[in-house]
Amino acid sequence: MAEIKISLMLKSDACQLAEIDRVVFGGTFKAEDFLNYLESPIYYFNVAKIDEKAVGYIGYMIIAGECDIINVGILPEHRGIGIGNMLMDAMIDELVKSKATCVHLEVRKSNYRAISLYEKYGFKATGVSKNHYKEPTEDALRMSKIF
Repeated sequence: MAEIKISLMLKSDACQLAEIDRVVFGGTFKAEDFLNYLESPIYYFNVAKIDEKAVGYIGYMIIAGECDIINVGILPEHRGIGIGNMLMDAMIDELVKSKATCVHLEVRKSNYRAISLYEKYGFKATGVSKNHYKEPTEDALRMSKIF
């Protein structure tokens, strides 16, 4: 199996991340959006690559010691091989460096695989956001982890 490498997003990754977003989420973010995030000091994107090709990412923002996860996307053909764990580890390393005190996220209530990953990392359910997602409409489970 090829080696999986995790790194911070580069400008050259924007188009590949937009393609991952299209496949996984239906195209919420375009390449320009990722480039705009890269320009901001509060946004971070860790990218998982195999043979220099982006296969997954985690995006998050850190403001005043609190982190909000924006998205975690992994191409379907690369799921189940530990990329989600590697992306979470990279994010947590960054949060420790930045002295963040907590991290929050929303996840589709039906996304049991993601919920299981977050629970493995100590996230706890803190509430439900009704009709948070569209196409299809679905509630979001709010989850948080305190450091």
